[in-house]
Parts: sequence; structure tokens; C-alpha cells
Amino acid sequence: MRTESEKKTHSTSVRMSKNQYEQIEKNAKAQNMTVSQFMVHAAVHPEQKLDPKTMVKIQNICNLAEEIAKDDDAEQAETIRKEVRELWSRLS
Repeated sequence: MRTESEKKTHSTSVRMSKNQYEQIEKNAKAQNMTVSQFMVHAAVHPEQKLDPKTMVKIQNICNLAEEIAKDDDAEQAETIRKEVRELWSRLS
């Protein structure tokens, strides 16, 4: 259940060209977000260059690295290498 500060109580209308809408829709889909979620996220976090999906990926890599540091596990080390390569390709 959402907290009071997370409840969606306001709506607005935005005018844009068909091309602009298509680009926004494409970017939203690429991040597994609705157009509304994408627009709110972009407006509320303008300084954030990484999408939420990428941020989760980074956090997962950090968590795996912490586990490896604890266990010195070669299999997990390879998992991190793969995750880093995937992340790097997203950022490039």
C-alpha cells in the first residue's frame, strides 16, 4: 500500500507532436515503464541519467561483489563479469 506522499492525486494534460509522443513511448517501453511513469520520473529526477532498470542492475552487481568478497567464490565472480559486461553495453 502506498504512503500518503506516494498516492497519485493529481493529473495534467500535455500537448506534443506525434513524433514526440512516439519517442517518449519508445523510451518508456525500453525501461518497462508506462508513458506516465516515464514522464514523471524524467521530470522529478532530471539530473538522473540512468534509468531505474539500470540502477537496479548496478545495485545487484554491488550486492554480488559484496558476497564474493565474503565467500571468495569463483562462480559468482564470473556472474559479476557477465553482469558488468551487460551493464557496460547499456551505458555505451
